[in-house]
Amino acid sequence: MKSPDPLVHRWTSFNQFHYSVLTNIDRHLGEHLDLSYREYQALSLLRTYSHTSPTGHWMREISGLIGLSQSATSRLVGRLVERGLILKRTASHDRRSFDVQLTSAANDMIDRGAPLLHDAVRGAVATLQSQFQETIFADYLSGREVNCRPTGTAFEYEDYALDQ
Repeated sequence: MKSPDPLVHRWTSFNQFHYSVLTNIDRHLGEHLDLSYREYQALSLLRTYSHTSPTGHWMREISGLIGLSQSATSRLVGRLVERGLILKRTASHDRRSFDVQLTSAANDMIDRGAPLLHDAVRGAVATLQSQFQETIFADYLSGREVNCRPTGTAFEYEDYALDQ
C-alpha cells in the first residue's frame, strides 16, 4: 500500500484539529448563550460591519461574511429574528431583498459572548495542541512567528517543507 501524501496527511490533521476546536466552541457558546458558533459569528460580523451600512445589510452580504450559502444564511437569520436578536425588513432599494440589523439584545449577547468565545478557543487549543506539537499550526497558535516563503514548488518553514 502506498504511503499517504504528506500534504494530504497534514491537511487531514489540520481539519481534525479545526473540527475539534469548533465543536468545543459550539458546545461552550450553546451552554452559556444558547447560540451556535455560526450564529454568534453572524451577530459579531454584523456589528463589526454595521458602520458600512447604517440601514442594514443584505442577506447576500451576510452569507459572504460568514461563509454560508444564501439559503443557509436565510435559515440562520430566521432563527435570530425569532429570538429577537435581528430585525429583518424588506430593502427599500429592492423589494426582493431584505436588510437586517442587530437589536440591543444582540449587542448585549455579543458582549457577553466575547469572553466565552475567547475561553472556548483557548481551552480547546490548549487541550488539543499536544497532538500537533511538531506542526506549523501549533507554532502559529502558540504565537510563535511563522515564516513561510515560496521556493519554487514548495513552501519552506524552518525545518518543514510544505509541498504545494
